[in-house]
Amino acid sequence: KVASSFSNRSNLLVMDIDDTVCNNPLHIDETLNGNLKDVYINLDFDHDLLNILTKRFPNHDLVFLSARQKKYEGITYKWLKKNLDISFKLYLCGSAARKLFYLKLFLTKYKNLIYVDDLSYLQDGNRFFYNEVRDWSEKNLSVKYIGWDYLKKFRKY
Repeated sequence: KVASSFSNRSNLLVMDIDDTVCNNPLHIDETLNGNLKDVYINLDFDHDLLNILTKRFPNHDLVFLSARQKKYEGITYKWLKKNLDISFKLYLCGSAARKLFYLKLFLTKYKNLIYVDDLSYLQDGNRFFYNEVRDWSEKNLSVKYIGWDYLKKFRKY
């Protein structure tokens, strides 16, 4: 299903959602874990980041790849549609480690990927990174990885 949904372009811009195109308060305040639908639909989208990247990388298909659970696909898609006036695809994979499967799949359909993802999570005020996905992205010549060092200037905490 994933592979058949792509266009004929050779370049893909893959973007994470939480702490990449929005500040996710769940990573700061764990008491918000009740009704995530209410949290997700009200997040502030970072239009500045997306505008900079789509100008820097024109003629790329756009995919949002998030570690959110599948049950939040509807509300996440609605939130993206509310904030975007360009076409995109959405894939929720349930965990950051599973992102590597999707990235490899995307490379079977595209020559080049621009992969934008903080690849981190906060715990006790410290930032921890998913090194396996980051290392694969940085070593693959067909992937340009844009990570936390670039994204942190857009985050508001």
